[in-house]
Amino acid sequence: ENSSWDLYNLSVAEVDKKSLSKRGKCIAGGDDGIEDEIIEIKRADFEKKISALLAQTEMLCEATLEEAGLTINEVEDIILVGGSTRIPAVKASINRVFKKDPIVGGNVDEMVALGAALYAALKSDKKGLNSLQKASLKQIRVADVANHCFGTIALSYNNNSKKDEYQNVIMINKNTKLPVKKIEDMQTVYDGQISLKLSVTQSTSPEPDPNFVKIIWEDKMEMPPDRPAGQPIRITYSYDENQIMHCVFEDVNSGTIKEVNLSPNEDNSEDSAIDKFLVD
Repeated sequence: ENSSWDLYNLSVAEVDKKSLSKRGKCIAGGDDGIEDEIIEIKRADFEKKISALLAQTEMLCEATLEEAGLTINEVEDIILVGGSTRIPAVKASINRVFKKDPIVGGNVDEMVALGAALYAALKSDKKGLNSLQKASLKQIRVADVANHCFGTIALSYNNNSKKDEYQNVIMINKNTKLPVKKIEDMQTVYDGQISLKLSVTQSTSPEPDPNFVKIIWEDKMEMPPDRPAGQPIRITYSYDENQIMHCVFEDVNSGTIKEVNLSPNEDNSEDSAIDKFLVD
């Protein structure tokens, strides 16, 4: 019963949220079985709650323009798709970036589904498609790319400070075409080093400062004792079209290996939660 009631409340809340796209406020009522509660929700309050997401949207738009080498004057039109684009604040946010009103046409939810269907058709073996569908697909070009920079934290020489510092070393750059495989050879730092702290980082740009990147996985690798500094460590990142990234850290001389598969929907370690890892 509680589960059904929760679903009912979620459904009511969804209706109330959507009503704020058409009017400045709505009256929300709930019955928890003990007492009724009627509250007034204003659109301004809702917009304040999602202000961080709106700011992120604007930053993504600006970053996309910069990566494409375009100015806002070179963009003819902006077409909105997806249910959230019905929110007036989203439209206003896009207007702030591009200095023009975006185009909203057709069913914005259906457009997302149609896009997903086209992508599925492109990735299929195409045996079940008719001749018209196959001809239509030939007009479409889609490239899977990494939407973040992925790296690892290592001690390396900083050209600015002129000394060795911990830095975020980029392994896979944003917008790299998938699938991709990158190998980086590093080495141990001091004599008798018996362990390495391993990490996989994510950032929206090739950020060298470890303080401004997100660590999506970390672990420790034990190594044999009594060895001199400079032991080769090979790091390999493989990122495929199925959004799976395979990371391998290898102590070359001893053969010791630590590896991990990172994906959007899995927690890939016992101690480090990676459920926030998104490849979008």
